[in-house]
Amino acid sequence: MINSYFDPPKIDASIKLLSNLEERLFSITHLAGANRARKLSDFDIIIIGIPEDRNATINKGSATAPDAIRNQLFKLFKPFEQLKIADLGNLKLGETLKDSYAGLKFVVEEILKAEALPLVLGGSQDLTFPIYQAIEGSRETVNLAIIDSKFDFGSDDQIFDSTSYLNKIVFHESEKLFDVANIGYQTYYVPQSHLDLMSKMHFSTVRLGQARTDIAETEPTLREADFVSIDISAIKHSDAPAHEQASVHGFYGEEICQMAFYTGINDKQTCFGIFELNPEYDIKNRTAELAAQIIWHFIQGFYLRRNDFVTGRVKKLIVSLESHGQDIVFYKSKKSSRWWLEVPVTRQKNKKQIISCSKKDYKMAINQEIPERWWKTYHKIN
Repeated sequence: MINSYFDPPKIDASIKLLSNLEERLFSITHLAGANRARKLSDFDIIIIGIPEDRNATINKGSATAPDAIRNQLFKLFKPFEQLKIADLGNLKLGETLKDSYAGLKFVVEEILKAEALPLVLGGSQDLTFPIYQAIEGSRETVNLAIIDSKFDFGSDDQIFDSTSYLNKIVFHESEKLFDVANIGYQTYYVPQSHLDLMSKMHFSTVRLGQARTDIAETEPTLREADFVSIDISAIKHSDAPAHEQASVHGFYGEEICQMAFYTGINDKQTCFGIFELNPEYDIKNRTAELAAQIIWHFIQGFYLRRNDFVTGRVKKLIVSLESHGQDIVFYKSKKSSRWWLEVPVTRQKNKKQIISCSKKDYKMAINQEIPERWWKTYHKIN
């Protein structure tokens, strides 16, 4: 039984004394005690805590975050009355980090086999790698989106920790990785060599200022992601102080919650995780409370999924770029007003890839400009 991999979470007794408890998220199913025999397939979302930070380099203490987040999350009222959400508890750590990674990978694989979505409470962000490995095993291609103030490549390819885990993912011997998107990076934290690497591999990057100018423009990038991994340090210190290197700049709480909603409503999204929250540096549980609200918005988005492209309720628009000798085909959902575009695969006749985009990309094409999303995808598939 997968339950044997977990310990029950430590929940404040005061939560049980709250009024209207049945309307709060505490009333989700806790897969312990009498509920241990419940099947994972009975649920849409499975919460798992990973109290592991042995590979943290600068932010030791995030191992205590899962229960700190839960103690704020379970106070919140449900976004909808009927939710099929369960909490497995906290993963029992292995004797070695390798054992913990293997256990996490196995658990995520089992949740995905049950066609449920793992909602991960970290822990340090190196946990992204075993989660990615689990997702990789169940999909033809994988898109990873990371909300972070920097690119976690590290300075030494041989070192693997919370600041260099991307080396393992990007240089992992697999052809399944299609895109690594970073949203919210701050250029003064990023060496030019890392920017050059992201550009060379045609990965998606969105600077903090660019994202904050129009937060809705992050939606197509998040809509393409199979797994979204949030480093809590991407949020500015005033809203999320619980990190040893929390920055004066970053996303506001409202913005990160909006992006969590975009992530939840993404029809293809299979895993969501919050990492690097260190309660030792928190102020009056401010960051844990924000993390709980991030999760609340993700859950709200999840239960509002529209599956609008697959249902075929879309309008097709063709833009001819005369100066480039190229037609770009756009699709607009009649249900949600979301946009997609086609990118041709030149090696195979009539083959194409459809990716998420925004109305802004359509307007660029109308003005005879090829959208950056189109270019990046074209170079990756041709």
